Amino acid sequence: MNPLETLLSNCVAGHRLSTQEASDLLRVKGQDIFRVATAADEKRKEEAGENITFIRNQNINCTNICINQCGFCGFSRGEADMDAYLLTPDELKKQARLAGERGVTEICSVSGLHPSYTLLSYLEIFKILKTAAPTVHLHASNPMEVAYAAEKSRCSTREVLQEFKKAGVGTLCGTGAEILSDPVRAVICPGKISTSEWVRIIKEAHSMGIKTTATIMYGHCESEDDRALHLSIIRDIQDETMGFTEFVPLSFIHQKTPLYNQGLAHAGATGREDL
Repeated sequence: MNPLETLLSNCVAGHRLSTQEASDLLRVKGQDIFRVATAADEKRKEEAGENITFIRNQNINCTNICINQCGFCGFSRGEADMDAYLLTPDELKKQARLAGERGVTEICSVSGLHPSYTLLSYLEIFKILKTAAPTVHLHASNPMEVAYAAEKSRCSTREVLQEFKKAGVGTLCGTGAEILSDPVRAVICPGKISTSEWVRIIKEAHSMGIKTTATIMYGHCESEDDRALHLSIIRDIQDETMGFTEFVPLSFIHQKTPLYNQGLAHAGATGREDL
């Protein structure tokens, strides 16, 4: 067997990939891509079988007004922008009720960092959503919003998480991770929390019984080494807490983003990278 076949065989047998080995696998091309995919699928069958689960989800984004202007984001707007919006309590209630009527099993609520938002703002949003759709699971906020609420209300992130939990938040979104490499974050989202802060808040949530998703946003200006490091960090957290419910890969959408318009990012991931 060649080195790739040996590594893949070892992985299927239980070998734990190093960060460098993961980076090497992310670089494979040609027919080797299918060899990696086949090994991964074999391992998946062993770990999870053929069972597939799903949820019926509805996103309710309360506002696109955000103090941050992340380079990868085509969603963020300033208060004076023509297409900026902030949903009223009645509009929130209407959307949540519609979700319940449609048989939605999960409402996901993540929004821009509105200049006026405090911890109480988030709690009021959650109260409206849970009152309008009491049986629907609330998957809401993320480490960035937790840190923002703590800063605006002059309290700890633990206190924010405690209040979120009391307000009916069932699980926390693992978004805002983007790429967990500070040099990359300095380019794509300099206004966001650091890698260490994202990790700290995620672990804090897990320690309080609040499970989260884990995400990666790829296909912009990161390298294979950056992706491998990100995956290693996520794996280490899961080893420690077992608090992640799922891993969500998010392929960069380049249209209308400052990062792409300024020539700092690729036009999204390639088909090879997605595979």
